[in-house]
Amino acid sequence: MNEEVGRPELTEEEKESIINIARELGLGTNNGTELKITNPSEEPEYNDSITIEDIVDGTEKFAKKAFVPLNAYKNAQIDLQSIMNFQEGKDNEEIRMNLIKDELKFSKTIEDIDLDKLVEVDSSMNFFALPNNEEFLDLASSVEQYGIINPLIAMRSKESDKYIVLVGRSRLYVLRSLYSESGDMRFFKVPCILLDSSTDPNLIQGLIVSTNMKYRKLSKEDKIKSVLILDDILTKNKKYRSEINVTSVIATKVGISKTTVNNYRELKKLCPLGMELVKNKNMNLGIARMITQKDHETQEKIIKGLGNNINDVRMVKAMMEGPANSIYDAEKKETVKETWEMKTKRTKEMVPPYTYITIKVSPLSVEDTLRDLAVLKKGFAIKYVTTKNKDINRFMQVSVNDKDMVKYINRGFLKQETLDKILATEFNDVIKLA
Repeated sequence: MNEEVGRPELTEEEKESIINIARELGLGTNNGTELKITNPSEEPEYNDSITIEDIVDGTEKFAKKAFVPLNAYKNAQIDLQSIMNFQEGKDNEEIRMNLIKDELKFSKTIEDIDLDKLVEVDSSMNFFALPNNEEFLDLASSVEQYGIINPLIAMRSKESDKYIVLVGRSRLYVLRSLYSESGDMRFFKVPCILLDSSTDPNLIQGLIVSTNMKYRKLSKEDKIKSVLILDDILTKNKKYRSEINVTSVIATKVGISKTTVNNYRELKKLCPLGMELVKNKNMNLGIARMITQKDHETQEKIIKGLGNNINDVRMVKAMMEGPANSIYDAEKKETVKETWEMKTKRTKEMVPPYTYITIKVSPLSVEDTLRDLAVLKKGFAIKYVTTKNKDINRFMQVSVNDKDMVKYINRGFLKQETLDKILATEFNDVIKLA
């Protein structure tokens, strides 16, 4: 067995260095027995079978198995934490801490399964993006030097003699690449923890989602989809059934805010067409949440009716009111019941509540321009009786560059009282002559 592994003899100093890394990772001691590494010449035969309890407890048996690949590189500078991160090191933690751990049944031992027996789970289940080239090369380098530190999670297929990889897809691709290039049997025997093949598909999906959300940088589309999947699973679980519990658990486990979770959870009421627009960033989340107050049929009428105007809050609110019971038809010259087509046409013809007009003037014209605008503003104030403070802003509001105004006043291009006049919002101040 030692000859097959082909690892070199380590000095006592090298052994101590590796053991110190293990202690920092929490492997520590077990029942008073100190961790140790034995050289091939010192090592007795032992059983390769490792239980899940060994992983959880961090026993000497697991430590020995985990460090076998590390010893293959005698002079390598070892950063075990980085290695575990490269290899999606939180997978084993997910077995213990998963949202749905009480309903998942795993094998008691880690089994070595032939590479050609492993197939990836359907992309509808694992919809997360594959690693980019840099991430793939980092992972490949880690696996090539140190082997698979964290077992893959797989399930026996019901239709064939294959095993479906549920967690560890990236490592599976790397192993295939390395074995294809080298033919090295180290990459052919793959350590796996098996999930009971009778597990509910929804729970399998939950395992895949919660594991990936732990360590991946996700797109907004994947985050939304993931939160909705976890929401569906947890709301069916008596332990997490209340709205508050579900939100808190998802937020804590996947590392996003409760507000974000609630925003995404509201989208479960969104029609498929709306969800597609959100995923493609053609409809903002605020609008999406707003229209979820309506049934799917009404949502689709609003979306199709407004088209490119779907992010116009004012138009969306008008459409959500639905057709009026009666409206005057100018062509027929009578009152009729409004249809959705009429409602859509009327909404699209709505004029903007205000617009912006930009005026560019030279320093020599600043005083005269602002005085003329002040007169115009006074006319609006009197015409629309803007007696409430700032009410004039609904009809006319002038903004200026404060830094420029200070310079103009200091150099004599503008009077302070003219500036005060144009910026006034109180009715009595506005109607005073400049």
